[in-house]
Amino acid sequence: MLARQKENHVGLIVTAVGVLSFLLYPLVNRLSKKYGKKKLMIVSFVFLIVSFIYISMMPYMTLVRAVKTKKRFTLAYVRF
Repeated sequence: MLARQKENHVGLIVTAVGVLSFLLYPLVNRLSKKYGKKKLMIVSFVFLIVSFIYISMMPYMTLVRAVKTKKRFTLAYVRF
């Protein structure tokens, strides 16, 4: 199970990632010509490391969200 999602959602996520990477390929090509492949790879690895750290910390983070009960709003803590 990928990211605790249902099996049909995983297929949509993988498809969306594939389409998005295909659409961004020309942009990455232009950026690599402008800044160089080495700099682009370093920046992309930094973003990858930051995203892995963020994902690994998600179980410990809470999200404060306004929840509407019958006639009033209250704050609720939602764990990822």
